[in-house]
Amino acid sequence: CTVETLEPLIPEEELVHTRKKIQKFCGEGGLGPQLQEGLERRARHLNNWIYDWWVQWAYLESRQPLPMHSNPAISLPKWDFSDWRGQRVDKSMDWLFRITIQFSILLPKCFQLDVYNSDAPVMGILTSEHRQTWCQACSHLLKVRAIEKGLFTLCLDSPVMRVSDDRHSSRMAAQILHVGGTHLNSGNRWFDKTLQFVVGEDDSWGLLYEQATAEGPPIATLPDHILQYCKKPDPKKTPLIPLQMPKKLINDLDIRCFDFQRFGKELPKRHNVSPNSFIQVALQLAYYKVHNEVCASCDIASQRMFRGGRTDYIRSPTNQMLKFVLAFDDPTISLELLRKAVETYVALTDQVLKGQSIDRHLLGLKLQAIEEGLSVSRLFMDTAYGITPVEVDSIATFIPMTGNDYVISR
Repeated sequence: CTVETLEPLIPEEELVHTRKKIQKFCGEGGLGPQLQEGLERRARHLNNWIYDWWVQWAYLESRQPLPMHSNPAISLPKWDFSDWRGQRVDKSMDWLFRITIQFSILLPKCFQLDVYNSDAPVMGILTSEHRQTWCQACSHLLKVRAIEKGLFTLCLDSPVMRVSDDRHSSRMAAQILHVGGTHLNSGNRWFDKTLQFVVGEDDSWGLLYEQATAEGPPIATLPDHILQYCKKPDPKKTPLIPLQMPKKLINDLDIRCFDFQRFGKELPKRHNVSPNSFIQVALQLAYYKVHNEVCASCDIASQRMFRGGRTDYIRSPTNQMLKFVLAFDDPTISLELLRKAVETYVALTDQVLKGQSIDRHLLGLKLQAIEEGLSVSRLFMDTAYGITPVEVDSIATFIPMTGNDYVISR
């Protein structure tokens, strides 16, 4: 199964070396069976054998700043704040009050938040620093504990530079994700917070979240729930004094948003084709048309059917997908190849949802070797293992893993 995911991506001569390393790792006397036994022992004593390892490895181990490296965002359609600064504060307070009531019903506790304080220092910019730098600064701040104990933060943003209508949605996505730099609102965030609601004076709004304790799907359901309680705010005039602007610029990301209007999910459904699988094949085709190769990409699947389950990768490139991409310009065979590519991807998705993917398993074997003090197998140093799948489809705005990657959100 591991080799099959690599066949569309690397030359045959490299595959020969990879196959030999896999056979040595899995065969009699190899390290694989020993590590597998260790994983099974671990699983017998834990609710979820990968959970603690995954949180540590994926979210806590990195010392990079959270913005631009980890925290994803959800940008939502414009919401008219009537161009009245006082309304923005009051609506947001009303919004906060309604949200807090709802969470209080679910969690019978009372939470107190300093919603707006124009005289407060812009401490939030520190949370965008390198993790070691922020750790040292955090130990000297007295108000941090109060913020950490809060259920969420509400960020009231000052207006940002106006752009043309066709760029507005892209600008709003950037506003929620990284705020546009320290000369704008980057100090008006607390990037350590699991959940941040953002309301901008330019009608932008959305969510920003830290992933260590929450995956995307449950976070993504919040906006619809919230909007049910924000239909009829009671606006009042309230004076607003702008916050001091932060002083550090974040300018490393290009964001482009657009509405594809030629067809929607009903088209593939009419042909008994999975819409998500159809999109994955289309993304590989588009990438091939631009770069003349398929890419090591992935979709993210939830593991919530398992206790403590987080996510795993569905590796998009398959041999069937590659055959379709190469034959796309031949209408006599491409439609049948499209169906085979989609069916293969549907089967892969089903495997991952049932916990039968390879990525978390391989990671577990590697971490088990480290925990037992064993030398890490050469398999994990192989070039093929280093081909990390790039996330090309998600419900939230994520950050590309390297400067040459794409992330596609829908």
